[in-house]
Amino acid sequence: MSTRLLLEGDDLELLLTRVRAEYGPDATVVRAERVRTGGIAGFFARERFELTIEVPERGPLGGWARAGRGALGGQRSHPEATGIDALLDAADAAERGEQPPALPAPVPAGPQLSTGRDTFASVLDSVRSMAGAVSLEGVVEPAAPPSPPVPDATALASPADAVPTVPTVPAVPGTSTLPGAPGPPGNAPAPGGAFAPITAPTVPVTSRSVVLRPPGAGKADLLALGVPARLLGDAAPGPVPLSDLLKDVPNPPRLARIPGSLVAVVGDTATVMATARQMATRLGLQETDVVLAGDLEAIPGFGRRVQTAAAARRFRDRATADDGILVVAIGVGSEPVDVDRGAEVLEALAPDQVWAVVDARSKPRDCVRWLADVGRGRRVDALAVASVFATEQPGTVLDLGVPVGWVDGLPATRVTWAAVLSRRLGDDARWD
Repeated sequence: MSTRLLLEGDDLELLLTRVRAEYGPDATVVRAERVRTGGIAGFFARERFELTIEVPERGPLGGWARAGRGALGGQRSHPEATGIDALLDAADAAERGEQPPALPAPVPAGPQLSTGRDTFASVLDSVRSMAGAVSLEGVVEPAAPPSPPVPDATALASPADAVPTVPTVPAVPGTSTLPGAPGPPGNAPAPGGAFAPITAPTVPVTSRSVVLRPPGAGKADLLALGVPARLLGDAAPGPVPLSDLLKDVPNPPRLARIPGSLVAVVGDTATVMATARQMATRLGLQETDVVLAGDLEAIPGFGRRVQTAAAARRFRDRATADDGILVVAIGVGSEPVDVDRGAEVLEALAPDQVWAVVDARSKPRDCVRWLADVGRGRRVDALAVASVFATEQPGTVLDLGVPVGWVDGLPATRVTWAAVLSRRLGDDARWD
């Protein structure tokens, strides 16, 4: 038996962390949806995620979390990390500045035909859930069929007292004799009260041919997706695993977590708040703790806005380590004067870390120019890329001259990039 639960939240990664921590590694995601409500003409809409999970009943649910990551200092006792676990391991490694863990290869058990993509496919399904209402069918484990009922011996003592019924028989070719069991309607009982053997139905087997192709993706495939040639190195021209092709992709920058740090998130007024809210949540802050600056309109529940460079300097002078980590969202309009004002506010804030929100659908040259203009007084440290799943060339953001830290809310590890790029590759794309 298993139980289905619905979880809601504003941050997908935190929801996945909660699933693993509270319900253990055997919990599976049945469905993931991104829901947007409110707003005007697509702007200022509130976004949240809904996860439907299936939890097997195996005793206390909290036991997995205590016996897993905490007991082994960051390593789970579960033999294989797949799906949500593998994706979260990569995110955790990115936050610690470590190499993302390699996905384990399945261990063959006797002769079998294996594509070598099962582990990576489950990770891909987890990442795809961010792009919208995507069903993660590859992660769901079907429930085992119920066992056939066993007839009661006392009910079979006198076959004349009851009408014979047909029990459920496993669909396996061949015959089976159930001593004392009733046969199908119309079968006459054999002498001595015994019944004739039941012949199970024969299931036709359909044969099909399987064409084996070299697994992996080619260097040319990733170049077509916008991945810079300098990151592909001396990769072989033929199909190779994505782990080899993406080995030179740098580790993503980490969010500043030192108390008293000021993290500035600068971007278009229509998109910057979504990323700033996600970062605040990731840092353990409330969404309303985000400070509004630049061209952002006032939002109910948030504090006063920082609209000028002078106000930004006063705000920075009053900030102390007792304030904890500060997240400031700087909205930048589309006009040149808006970009100039945003650059002045950013420089006056003197932030410890600057994240720029860019749209993956924008032209690379336009992005490079915008980053240079808005960061002329204080250089941008990292990119938070949005709409990666909506572009045909997601890899172009890797060549903007600024490290990519986030991809649609997830740390931009090599595993995450592999999952993003594989959506545009063939079915043979695999991690290792």
